[in-house]
Amino acid sequence: MSCRKLFVFLFIFFIPMSFIFSVEKWNVLVLQWKDLSAKKDKSIGLTIRKSISLMLQKEKDFALASDEGLEGIIENYNQAVETGRKVKADVVIYGEYYIEGENLLVSTEVFDVLEKQLKMRKVYTGKITADIFDTIEEMSADMLKKIKEVLPSFTTESETRIKKIRETVYQTEEIKVKRLFYTRFGIFTEFGNKKMGWELDSTYPKYYEGNIPMSVVTFGFAFRYWDFRVDLLIGGLPGTPFYDGRKNVLTAGGETLMPVTFGLSYYLPWFDNTVAIGLGAMDVQKIVAINTNDIANEYEKKSVESFPLALFMTWNPYSFWEIGLIVGLIFNSTRVETTLEGEKKTIIKQDFPPLNISTIYFFGDFGVEARVHLELHGKYEEYWNNNLRRSTTYDVLGLYLGMVYKVDFLNK
Repeated sequence: MSCRKLFVFLFIFFIPMSFIFSVEKWNVLVLQWKDLSAKKDKSIGLTIRKSISLMLQKEKDFALASDEGLEGIIENYNQAVETGRKVKADVVIYGEYYIEGENLLVSTEVFDVLEKQLKMRKVYTGKITADIFDTIEEMSADMLKKIKEVLPSFTTESETRIKKIRETVYQTEEIKVKRLFYTRFGIFTEFGNKKMGWELDSTYPKYYEGNIPMSVVTFGFAFRYWDFRVDLLIGGLPGTPFYDGRKNVLTAGGETLMPVTFGLSYYLPWFDNTVAIGLGAMDVQKIVAINTNDIANEYEKKSVESFPLALFMTWNPYSFWEIGLIVGLIFNSTRVETTLEGEKKTIIKQDFPPLNISTIYFFGDFGVEARVHLELHGKYEEYWNNNLRRSTTYDVLGLYLGMVYKVDFLNK
């Protein structure tokens, strides 16, 4: 045969074959076989897992997904899907075995993670003898044969279909994680020992000391878009319920307490996008009046418009659990302003940075959020024309309990 004829033959034969058969591989995750025996023998399960894994590695149609950190036992199909999708596998292989005396029973399952269906379930029996490893090798060889039947070599048509399914499943899940919106609603209660004194105006009580608990309704949200996140919490909006524990009175006096906490964070790539760090402000306008009648006047109703810079940290170890930490960075401030009565200077000092620790646990789309807020050894002073008018020292413990609703934009 001439070289010319050989080239034509190869072109006519192999080019069509390249469209029929594909080099695409099945992404397979091999997990543990669960021991159901009364007397446990983990070596059998480990041997089965290692044997079938080595055989799959030698096959051109299969690629083993990394099982690092995935040592759990599969109890149900939902868990198989969740575990397989963590490593973007197409199928998960796992099973159970039972030893009674010298009898060995092994059950193997192949579950399709992409289409959520059981591809294969096969039961094998054997004897626990000196040749047990040969028995397991024979079982594994037959398992491989059955697996190749339910997961045949890709053709161009099947490759296209699987690629579309992979794209739908895994790219959609990626966006679900990175495009989330939380709406928050809860009650914030503040406890703390406060000592207040007025120096200039005799119409005010000269001194007050005690625990002054207050409760306000708090609203907020958190929005994550890809690796950026925005958090906002607002307490005591005008017209919302406000509880003055000192007088045991519930009013719609939200105008007396409006702490605002907000931050912008970025999810770091080194921790699998589960840890976010950013900056913001904690409790903007936090120094406010206690009551609008017997202690505070129009001046005390006004908040100190300081900007307490804070460090924001968020950790999402799981999709259903979140832990947050806010640490005040600038917690000593001085503000000078000119009013009709002269120069007003306010000074805020704290020996320790304010802390805010939170956690959210989700049950589906709904979650419960709890927060603890601490401010220790704080001092507030107000001067008019360089004369001390008001001073307050405080230690504050704040507790927040609320509901969170999580929205996935792709499902809307």
